[in-house]
Amino acid sequence: MTSGPTPAVPAPREPLAAPTPSEPAARPTSAHFTDRTAREVLLLRAYESLNSDDTEHPLWTQADAKWASRVASESVGNNATPAAFIQARAHAAMQRLAPRDAGVRQVLAMRGWRWGWIALVALFSFTLGAVIYDMGTHQRIDLLSIPVWAIVIWNAVIYAVLLVAWLRGLASPRPEGGRLRKFIGGRLASRVSGVSRKTPALASYATAWSKASWPMTVARAGAVLHVGAAALALGLIAGMYVRGTVMDYRAGWQSTFLEAPAVHALLSNALAPASWVTLVPLPDEAMIESLRVQPGMDAKGSALQT
Repeated sequence: MTSGPTPAVPAPREPLAAPTPSEPAARPTSAHFTDRTAREVLLLRAYESLNSDDTEHPLWTQADAKWASRVASESVGNNATPAAFIQARAHAAMQRLAPRDAGVRQVLAMRGWRWGWIALVALFSFTLGAVIYDMGTHQRIDLLSIPVWAIVIWNAVIYAVLLVAWLRGLASPRPEGGRLRKFIGGRLASRVSGVSRKTPALASYATAWSKASWPMTVARAGAVLHVGAAALALGLIAGMYVRGTVMDYRAGWQSTFLEAPAVHALLSNALAPASWVTLVPLPDEAMIESLRVQPGMDAKGSALQT
């Protein structure tokens, strides 16, 4: 079972959300459960909604429902909150449902979210960034390196999209999220439902799980992507500085189609924010021209000064 709040699960209809014996019935509300508990609650609601004593071999009967309610009441006591009663009742129900249905066992065996995954992504991305820019045996830093600029452009585009989405949200806030967020959330949530075979009850559960968990799933995916991107950039910077500590690197550039004015304009616009933050001036056009590496020649400019 994972820790921390996860999906907000709407309180199910009778008999799953039956009040404790000493409390009056209340209007449906929301409760925050762990991944495991949310799966148990939604599984029980699906089976109670679709199974009855009229079927030939019911997996969940009215007798089972009364038994689960009694066990939950005895477990949490008469003064327990509705959320505690729902959680205890669903957990008790799984003791009977799981042995009867392999699909239930499959769902409950599904591994939940682990925050350690973010640490692994960060470590992998940092390592990848440290080795992705191979400056080679010529000890030259290419000012027009495609891998480096691909990372810069990718991050710029992503943050531009996030900024636009944030500004649009200020103008017309949509608590349910935008179309892209809903699309991604729905796809990811359905994939982590744990359902591989679609009996009526399991299909109902998968739909309910997708609806309840997609905001959480997208938020977690976003956290992983942001951490990975940041770690990749930091690894790239760290790798370049570590190499520069023990080697004398020279900076230069080569291009078939670009001339010094175009390269100067490109670097001036792309590196302007970094120059503003670090107060390090950017090289002028004459300096850029002097850094051009002709065929068969080595780079001459100091990487530190550049």
